[in-house]
Amino acid sequence: MQTSREEDGGIIIGVLYVLGFLTMQQIGSLLDLHASFYQELLGNKSSNALRALIYNKTLRLSPATNKEFAQGEIINFIEVDSGKLVEVAQSFPMVARLPIQLIF
Repeated sequence: MQTSREEDGGIIIGVLYVLGFLTMQQIGSLLDLHASFYQELLGNKSSNALRALIYNKTLRLSPATNKEFAQGEIINFIEVDSGKLVEVAQSFPMVARLPIQLIF
């Protein structure tokens, strides 16, 4: 038969495990939000850089040399391509972690 001291020690250990688990969950959540913020920041920076490059190239072309696409089509290409670049920047860390998650 267990004494009350042994039962109290078991309860204390259980409470410490729960507190440790909750602390690790909070730390993991904060790190996940931090990583998501920097992924979005990277995606937005790269999207803006791509837009600037394409706008500069568009401004250097004269309308006479660019008869294949209208100005509106070029703007549409810029928006679609830069949006895809943002999606890639946000999903790349998940793709990089996938093999490790599959192994473990």
